[in-house]
Amino acid sequence: MLGSINQFVDRFQNEGLDCMIALSHVKDPQRFGVAEFHPDGKLKSTIEKPENAPSPFAVTGIYLFDEQFFDAYKTIEPSKRGEYEITDIITWYINNGTVGHEEITGWWKDTGTPDALIEGNALIMDDTPREEFCVECEPHEDAQIQGPVSIGEGTVITKDCMIRGPVVIGKDCNITSSYIGPYTAIGDGVIINKTEVEHSIIFEGASIDTTRRIVNSLIGVNAKLVDYKRSHPKTGHRLIIGDNSLVEL
Repeated sequence: MLGSINQFVDRFQNEGLDCMIALSHVKDPQRFGVAEFHPDGKLKSTIEKPENAPSPFAVTGIYLFDEQFFDAYKTIEPSKRGEYEITDIITWYINNGTVGHEEITGWWKDTGTPDALIEGNALIMDDTPREEFCVECEPHEDAQIQGPVSIGEGTVITKDCMIRGPVVIGKDCNITSSYIGPYTAIGDGVIINKTEVEHSIIFEGASIDTTRRIVNSLIGVNAKLVDYKRSHPKTGHRLIIGDNSLVEL
């Protein structure tokens, strides 16, 4: 989410509300908890992932509750999905208390899918002031660093590397003979060798040692990518790789 929730909290306190929820206008409301309204615009209920959404307003996961929350929890039963739904808690408050709602006016991303997580990463980089990017190590003097780039302490960038921002690289990484392109976030202790990576998120401790081009990808904690003898697409691989994985390309 872009911006502060201070106004959201202030309204909850100043109006003496029992519950406050933040909503966001979305194109695919069936993927979310959704708000249902009375004709006068007052909140009627919230429904978890309905097939036919009563409105385009998703419940964002930003809530404020008073101490009655625990009383509400005791009254609800698991849904057909076998889960205790937060939307049932909100509906209890609608029936038993005073509930406010407010639409988020800036961007909001639900990072429950790989694509949304990658897109959210890019949005955050675009919104980060350029003066907050900083290089805390000493890349080789012949390495090419272009645009807004942050690099943590102890990271090694060899002379035949190009880093083209916006890029964030963590501490104690080793980047050798590689191209790191825009909108890439790299966690601490990552090793990248002879690889092109862009628009991707690489988590802590991952190792990439392949001549393949990696794009629009998530690489999990301690995952390893190594070369394998077979052809590869010129447009680059797209990968969703879990923690502690080994992938041969």
